[in-house]
Amino acid sequence: MRRPHPYLYISCFANDFIFAYAFYTVLFSLRGLSTMEISALLAFWALSLAIFEVPTGALADYLGRKRVVAISPLVKSLCFVTWYFARGDALLYGLGFLFWGLAEALQSGSWEALVYDSLKARGEQDTYEKINAAGC
Repeated sequence: MRRPHPYLYISCFANDFIFAYAFYTVLFSLRGLSTMEISALLAFWALSLAIFEVPTGALADYLGRKRVVAISPLVKSLCFVTWYFARGDALLYGLGFLFWGLAEALQSGSWEALVYDSLKARGEQDTYEKINAAGC
């Protein structure tokens, strides 16, 4: 078995290595949002992810998995740009979470399928579980 391409692990790491994960709820609170508003935003993020899951899978079939996976970080960056300009506006934070949900939906199934297809092309599809267990 050959080693998986390092870019697989680098991409997994870079996709979720965002310092805001540790403190974005505190940031929202400091910007004047109530605990209820923050909870509603987090629920909205989960709902948007669920709603976008099927359409983004169809988009990946149409455009190709590589393109959809490449678009995902760009859409996620729109979340943080929107948050920067939100300045306490819960609706703009919601728009940011909408972008984040879309980005996660773009990445979710397409990434796993892309990894599996690349392993299958190398005749190593039986190693998929091991690679996927590494957190990618």
